[in-house]
Amino acid sequence: MTGVFVDEFIGHGNADLTRVNYNASIDPVRNRLRPPFISSSIGINTPTVSDVSGATINGDLIISDHTEAILSSQFECTGKERLNEFGSIDYYGKLDVSPYCVNYWSETKKPRIASNFDGELNNWEFSVVIKDDSNNIAGRNNGFGTTWRDWEFHWFSTMSIDPFDQDTNPLDRTYTESSKTSFVARALSKRIVERLGNKIVDLSIRPYIPATTITLTANGLRPNSTVYLFFDDAQVGNDNGYTVSEEGNLSITYELPSDTYTVGKKRFLITDNVNGDVTEATTSADAFFYAQGSINTDLNGETFIRPRSMQHRMPLLIQSIQFIKFSLWTQLVSRTVHSLRKLDFGLMNHQTQEHRFNFRFVL
Repeated sequence: MTGVFVDEFIGHGNADLTRVNYNASIDPVRNRLRPPFISSSIGINTPTVSDVSGATINGDLIISDHTEAILSSQFECTGKERLNEFGSIDYYGKLDVSPYCVNYWSETKKPRIASNFDGELNNWEFSVVIKDDSNNIAGRNNGFGTTWRDWEFHWFSTMSIDPFDQDTNPLDRTYTESSKTSFVARALSKRIVERLGNKIVDLSIRPYIPATTITLTANGLRPNSTVYLFFDDAQVGNDNGYTVSEEGNLSITYELPSDTYTVGKKRFLITDNVNGDVTEATTSADAFFYAQGSINTDLNGETFIRPRSMQHRMPLLIQSIQFIKFSLWTQLVSRTVHSLRKLDFGLMNHQTQEHRFNFRFVL
């Protein structure tokens, strides 16, 4: 019996990956077999001086020289609004994370596999590391080095594959390779894919975050309070917490361990609740850390150079209320209002003769 085996080179599902002499990479988009490769990330080191030729350094941003201009101005009053008329105070602070993202993933640990329906991602299932005689990595490395352009396909994003986008110019005299977009798109339909405009990122594998030194700077917290640090919904850092300054500021340097957390959009949280429950906290601040290559920076139809940071504010439960004896209210609660998180005026009684107020506080 004779036969012909044809591999469409969409993945490593037909290979014996248990053999260490299998050392190759496959381009799943162009369906090609390639030699293995080793990729490395090259970061950018900014100068230490404040000014450079033609640009200005502002934190971790390099801004080209420019002239400021007024976009819009308004000098006329269009209305009146009372600001914090009851003297209520919230301590939802603002948290800055530097750096706010990582440059690349870690290749010292096998990634987690989120979806491998047809076995095309079997190359990521084995913790095989192939080294040369000098003990240097020479190909397969925990799955890395076996998917050509994995830095695009699984990290920075690649152009979306549209099976109907196959326009051909009949006057073109250059060689055009055969199109397999319909087959590739069908194979990718079984993967976990995120779409960013006209590009896609295959999230079927989840590599780990490399070791990173992160500086957290918070302000607007409750002064002199003890707060705790959480990352990805787990408490990290000092188990005994951190003390906020009298001005409500706090700075933490956190060493993110290597190969502990998988890549993705991760949340840093600073709160005085030891369990990380913001609903039970009197002060908190949070921000996101982006361990991903392609970050969606679109917001309300606008595209920004980096994700916008948000600062939370506690909503007022009562928009307006009138007191007959406001001086008495001030005298009763002026010493304790700074420690209240919510005010519930659902029970309010006024006795005309004795001028007494009854309030219910939700602490």
